[in-house]
Amino acid sequence: MGCKILLVDDEDMLLKAIKRMIVNLGHSVDVANNGPDAMELLKISTYDILILDHGMPNMNGFQVLELIKGKYPHMRIILFSGNPQCSSLEQRLKYGIDDVLNKPVDNKQLNDILLNVQ
Repeated sequence: MGCKILLVDDEDMLLKAIKRMIVNLGHSVDVANNGPDAMELLKISTYDILILDHGMPNMNGFQVLELIKGKYPHMRIILFSGNPQCSSLEQRLKYGIDDVLNKPVDNKQLNDILLNVQ
């Protein structure tokens, strides 16, 4: 049985493409286009994994993580970024980031990371 995943990114076409990849890998996925929408979904649903874009306008990935820190200890965190150097070890520890998914994403990288954090 797959995981329930919340995918958050402000780039709509990328969001749709990655959602399709996640579904094809056997997981269920909800999507949000921004931090506030993600916060609302987290209030009403339980997720195994959060895949969160680092660089969103208005509320970036670290701001979302600051707000949810400690509230969902079971949920694994994958930071999603076009910059592979976007998070330091200190930030990973502070926010409980389990892995970083680099853009552009391919099926193998996504599958490997999802298997690693389950």
